[in-house]
Amino acid sequence: MYLSVLHVAGLAVASFSLSALGFDFGSADALFALREQGTARIAEARAAYTTALTNLSGPEKIYAVEQLARLDYYEGLLLGEQGSKDARKEIYNRCVETVEANLAPAKVGPTPQYFYWKGTCLALWGNANGVSASLGRIPELVKLINDGQSTDVRYEGGGFYRLGAAVYLKIPEIFGGGVDKTFEFTTRALSSQPFPGSVDPATATGDYFFNVFDYRAQALAKKGRKAEAIALLKEAIERIDGGDLPVGREPETRLHRRDLANALASLQTL
Repeated sequence: MYLSVLHVAGLAVASFSLSALGFDFGSADALFALREQGTARIAEARAAYTTALTNLSGPEKIYAVEQLARLDYYEGLLLGEQGSKDARKEIYNRCVETVEANLAPAKVGPTPQYFYWKGTCLALWGNANGVSASLGRIPELVKLINDGQSTDVRYEGGGFYRLGAAVYLKIPEIFGGGVDKTFEFTTRALSSQPFPGSVDPATATGDYFFNVFDYRAQALAKKGRKAEAIALLKEAIERIDGGDLPVGREPETRLHRRDLANALASLQTL
């Protein structure tokens, strides 16, 4: 409904320096690093973080919930839009519920992690659920994006702008959607500086979250600038193929590359 299942987050770079966390996430993080091996490894990593979560608070709790959300995002991304809608809905609904149960502002105060990951998973749930069946949750989603911007817009490399771009590209104008808003938000996302505490700040800037190039290309095409859209997608794909990958988000970026290529093929056949 709001965005294609590939897009939105660019994952796996921790928002906290692991050296600042007292809890030893070593075993869970080692399993997380193997997520590209498939659903069994994803389930093992999820179980490790979930077990740890019961005894955590503060930054450690936020980190564990982030990692759980990243696993859900990646698992849905693996399924792709051709995968089971029911399976994707279950994955993203679990993500929404986990974030809400553990990071609700009433419990821990307003954090970018809460607004971004709940918004991301809600948007992806809506995409799997379908437009007409999900219209009632658009105001909730838009509020998460707007409220999130009041925390720290650098989170996930301009993540609230990237999420907003994806959402505004799809939703009716009555809810604030539109191509101009999408284009504006992609510009802001691309210029984002890294979030404080990023593991690799050099590749945590907005232009390393490659799904943003898909949204910008779609906006360009809708504005009648198809040639620019094609060139942008080709440039993004060439960067990935040349090894210009974000540290910690290589698995997600490889799947984004798949979807950027699909978007390019679609534009070239129009």
